[in-house]
Amino acid sequence: GTGPCASDGGVVTGTNLYHVGILVTDIEAAKAHFAATLGLTFGETRAIPLSGVEDEGRVVDIDLRVVYSVEGPPFLELIEARDDGTWGRHLGEGLHHIGVWQDDLEGRVAELLAAGHTAQCVVRRADGSMLATYLGIEHEHVHGTRIELVGRPANPT
Repeated sequence: GTGPCASDGGVVTGTNLYHVGILVTDIEAAKAHFAATLGLTFGETRAIPLSGVEDEGRVVDIDLRVVYSVEGPPFLELIEARDDGTWGRHLGEGLHHIGVWQDDLEGRVAELLAAGHTAQCVVRRADGSMLATYLGIEHEHVHGTRIELVGRPANPT
């Protein structure tokens, strides 16, 4: 068949969908819950140091605790909530964002900003190039769902 639900041997192709991010208050408890409920396995929880994050109008250095499912794509990403900002506890637990790969991240972000979207958060690599950008949820075309645009790695491993 054709259409978005068509299947060719169980493989869905033609998507840049990378992961679905879930904000949680206790990452280890969430790992256990999603493993038991969805039958997923997870890698090791990592604290990722991020420097110079442009987060809601501030520039901050943070350690973000995350873990990804082994199964995917799309992967399930669990993110431990922080005190405030893009990953703040005030957002509550649950769906945080949908992450999509972008071959030309900076170009795509520029297009979306020109179309009226806002950048809630920008994460950069050590060389200053963009690693990821979270679009704000205010734009009518995202239906209250945060989108994370992620630069596709030049040499994926």
